[in-house]
Amino acid sequence: MKLSWRAAAAGGAPSPLPRELENMSTEGTCRQELIRRYHTHQVEANQCSNIHAQVINAPLEIVWSVVRRFERPQMYKKFIQSCSIIQGGGGENQELLEVGSIREVRLVSGIPATSSVERLEILDDDQHIFSFRILGGVHRLQNYRSVTSLHHHQMMNGKAGTLLLESYVVNVPDGNTTEETLLFVDTLVRCNLKSLSQVTERRALQLQQQAHDQLSSSASSLPAAGASGIMPPRLQLGADQIHAQPNLRHCAAGVATAAPTMQGGNRSLNMGQVDLKQQGAGAGNVLAKEAGAGDQRTVEKSAAVSLIS
Repeated sequence: MKLSWRAAAAGGAPSPLPRELENMSTEGTCRQELIRRYHTHQVEANQCSNIHAQVINAPLEIVWSVVRRFERPQMYKKFIQSCSIIQGGGGENQELLEVGSIREVRLVSGIPATSSVERLEILDDDQHIFSFRILGGVHRLQNYRSVTSLHHHQMMNGKAGTLLLESYVVNVPDGNTTEETLLFVDTLVRCNLKSLSQVTERRALQLQQQAHDQLSSSASSLPAAGASGIMPPRLQLGADQIHAQPNLRHCAAGVATAAPTMQGGNRSLNMGQVDLKQQGAGAGNVLAKEAGAGDQRTVEKSAAVSLIS
């Protein structure tokens, strides 16, 4: 299920929580105070903000183990080519990461940016809150700040899942409209969330299969049921847990559709010599090679609330 809405088109007041989230239950009660604290942004007159929700069919612990990796966002963010820690502790050791650490990410070709310098703002392993802010880089998304929170969620089949909320606030670039900026950033966020779902759901399935194999191996070394009357439990894998391989080709198509509105003359998000109209196909090829063939869908330019189960 995906849920998204326009939190605020332009600034002056904190962005409100929509009714869908007010009524959403996590861990038996709606953690509204936590949500209001981290996902209510003060949006200035030259800014826009949005918030997205994604239900992931994987335990929270598995999803958090990927989201918290500030030093390796390319684990699921397919538009990032590489990442390096340039300031602060950690390096490749995620246990040493600390708030204030700064990373530099290099982006794949085909989007109107080549690099981004970002600072870790929040890394809360107890509340499962992650936040970063863009400090600079070769792009025009100024004063971008993103907050991600994870919440326990019970799936329809009764198994443990995760509700992920991601909100952001960003400046509207000169020469562009609020709607153009929201369309472009929302497209990137949705692609990232879809990829995160695929990566973590596949990891959960792999761990479940490993547990099954270990139980099967242990069972083979135990006496037969007739001898002891005891048989080890078996871990069943349901067909509903078999997930397809990631397919992000449509994300590249969505970005290619959104970004041209941010180009040309004074209405451009391009930096340097990056030209999305010429390189959009390149991004599609890059992602298609990673993810395989798939359907292509254009992100709808709708500001309405959508709830997809």
